[in-house]
Amino acid sequence: MAGRYASFRGLVGTAVSKICTVEVARTGFQEKEIHQTGRAYVSSVADVKTRAGYYQGAGRIGVKILAERGNGKSLEAQIVGKEGAAKRIDILATALHAGLTVEEISDLDLSHVPPYSPVWDPVAIAVRIALKKLTGYR
Repeated sequence: MAGRYASFRGLVGTAVSKICTVEVARTGFQEKEIHQTGRAYVSSVADVKTRAGYYQGAGRIGVKILAERGNGKSLEAQIVGKEGAAKRIDILATALHAGLTVEEISDLDLSHVPPYSPVWDPVAIAVRIALKKLTGYR
């Protein structure tokens, strides 16, 4: 119809919901699905503030990332928090779609401005925890 060939590249299964004041987001395989494939992976969890700590109204946000051992590819992510989960999951959905490793995600230039993010964004913190587990670096 458009005069060119197009193919469907697939989905990574991103979903977002809001339950009262809590945002819940996920992307990628579910952990039980990864476990069933027999893939070896690491899990990282970061429970941090959504904004700069000194900024009024900073809330908590939890970010969980699963990364495959051996190649470091991101496999799954979940984010739960009072604010910011819905948009932060887009970072990880894009990374999954592009096939980025946690090392490549850690190199992303994520914005920082106190009303929206601490110096190290919650996504960046969770990714660095996963990277440390993969490399054994302490």
